[in-house]
Amino acid sequence: MTRYLIVAWSLLAGTAFAITPEQLAQHWAPRIYHDTNSSYGYEAEYITRVDYDGNWNSNDNWENLYQYAKPSYLYYKVSETATHYFIIYGAFHPRDDGPEYLWPVPTDKHENDFEGAVFMIRKDGSDYGQFIAMETMAHNQFYQYSNLALQEAHDDIDGSVPLYGHRPKIFIQANGAAPSNGHAWHACDSNCSSAPGGDGIVYYYGGVAEVPNGGSGNYSRQFSYDLISLDTLWEKRYDVNNLPFVFWGTLGGDSISAAGERLQANAANLPWTWDDSAQYVYSGDGPTWVGDFNADAPHMIDTHFGNVTSFGSFSRYYLRNDHYNCSVDLLEASSQSNRDPWGGKSDIYVEGYANGQPFWSESLFKKDGANVGTFYATWMGAYDATTRSYNGVTRRRYLNVPANQNVTFEFRVYDSDTGGDDYMGSISRQLKAGQYVSGYREATSNGDARLSYSVSCVR
Repeated sequence: MTRYLIVAWSLLAGTAFAITPEQLAQHWAPRIYHDTNSSYGYEAEYITRVDYDGNWNSNDNWENLYQYAKPSYLYYKVSETATHYFIIYGAFHPRDDGPEYLWPVPTDKHENDFEGAVFMIRKDGSDYGQFIAMETMAHNQFYQYSNLALQEAHDDIDGSVPLYGHRPKIFIQANGAAPSNGHAWHACDSNCSSAPGGDGIVYYYGGVAEVPNGGSGNYSRQFSYDLISLDTLWEKRYDVNNLPFVFWGTLGGDSISAAGERLQANAANLPWTWDDSAQYVYSGDGPTWVGDFNADAPHMIDTHFGNVTSFGSFSRYYLRNDHYNCSVDLLEASSQSNRDPWGGKSDIYVEGYANGQPFWSESLFKKDGANVGTFYATWMGAYDATTRSYNGVTRRRYLNVPANQNVTFEFRVYDSDTGGDDYMGSISRQLKAGQYVSGYREATSNGDARLSYSVSCVR
């Protein structure tokens, strides 16, 4: 029997922080070694607020670069599970400058830029926890770092994280720099001992947003930055028309500057649309998708590192994360038909989509030789899933999708075959913020499979 329900609801978000999110972010705020490049103007290297020029119009930031002071700010966001904190830090630059943009040559020159990192902090009984791992964003590539004996899973570990006292040390590339181009984030290496090209500045957390007075010198100029909550941008996530977003998660940016320079238009993304360019199921960093960096960092890290439980338990369920829109629980799946050739049992798997954006695949759950009528719990990595490294036991995904209007959720079920997969039907539901839908052993569109699931959209 099929049962499903849509209801309106309100989220009562409790907090489990022993100390405030701001105190956690202040404690772990990184020391930043920022390479600079005089060829494109030192002021284009300064980290600041999106509204540094006194307005939220994102497509005048290139022109306003030299008209306004740029006090030093780093954005932050803290989320929490029962076992870990996840702290995102992000740096905004009004310009990401470089060689002139000539299509189809992928040069790097665009208005606005936003790059950063997420720190995973284990709750170890102390006030601020233990630093475990870090992933950085470097122009649509994610990099993984840890000082512990974590193993590689579906991405390689790129190195360790040098510390300044207890603070992670970050290197940010200059405008026009290779290989990742301007403002890519990496853990510090030899580039933090001596600035490439001989010029670079240091940002340290001092609780005061100082205005840099130049970018020359081999890290001889040091400036205090202050933290600003990523909430200030998240609260504007539905404000389009370049105020500041042109569309979901992307800051507006002109295709040509006032001086006639050709630019990449609309090229700066916020964490809820960050994506690894090699993030598809069969390549790159495994089954992580658009927005996981912000909405589901536990899933992303559990996908990339193979033994996160080596240093204590690892929960995948949030106690607090104010920056996801919807959550999906795929609970169980059952074959209702033997779809393999000559009547063989189906090798059943599920794909999940939200507005066409994937969030679930056979990498997360697959059951070869499924008995007709038997329901299999869809724990991530269980049975014959093509990803088997998961440590955090879960059947839930957290998503970033624009839920101010109806979001279409679709589950597609297939039988895996070497000569082409057989379609076993789909289930589709629509809901938006404040609504919840569930189905219990609900039949797919052609009756070849059944699923149990629940979906809630909260903001």
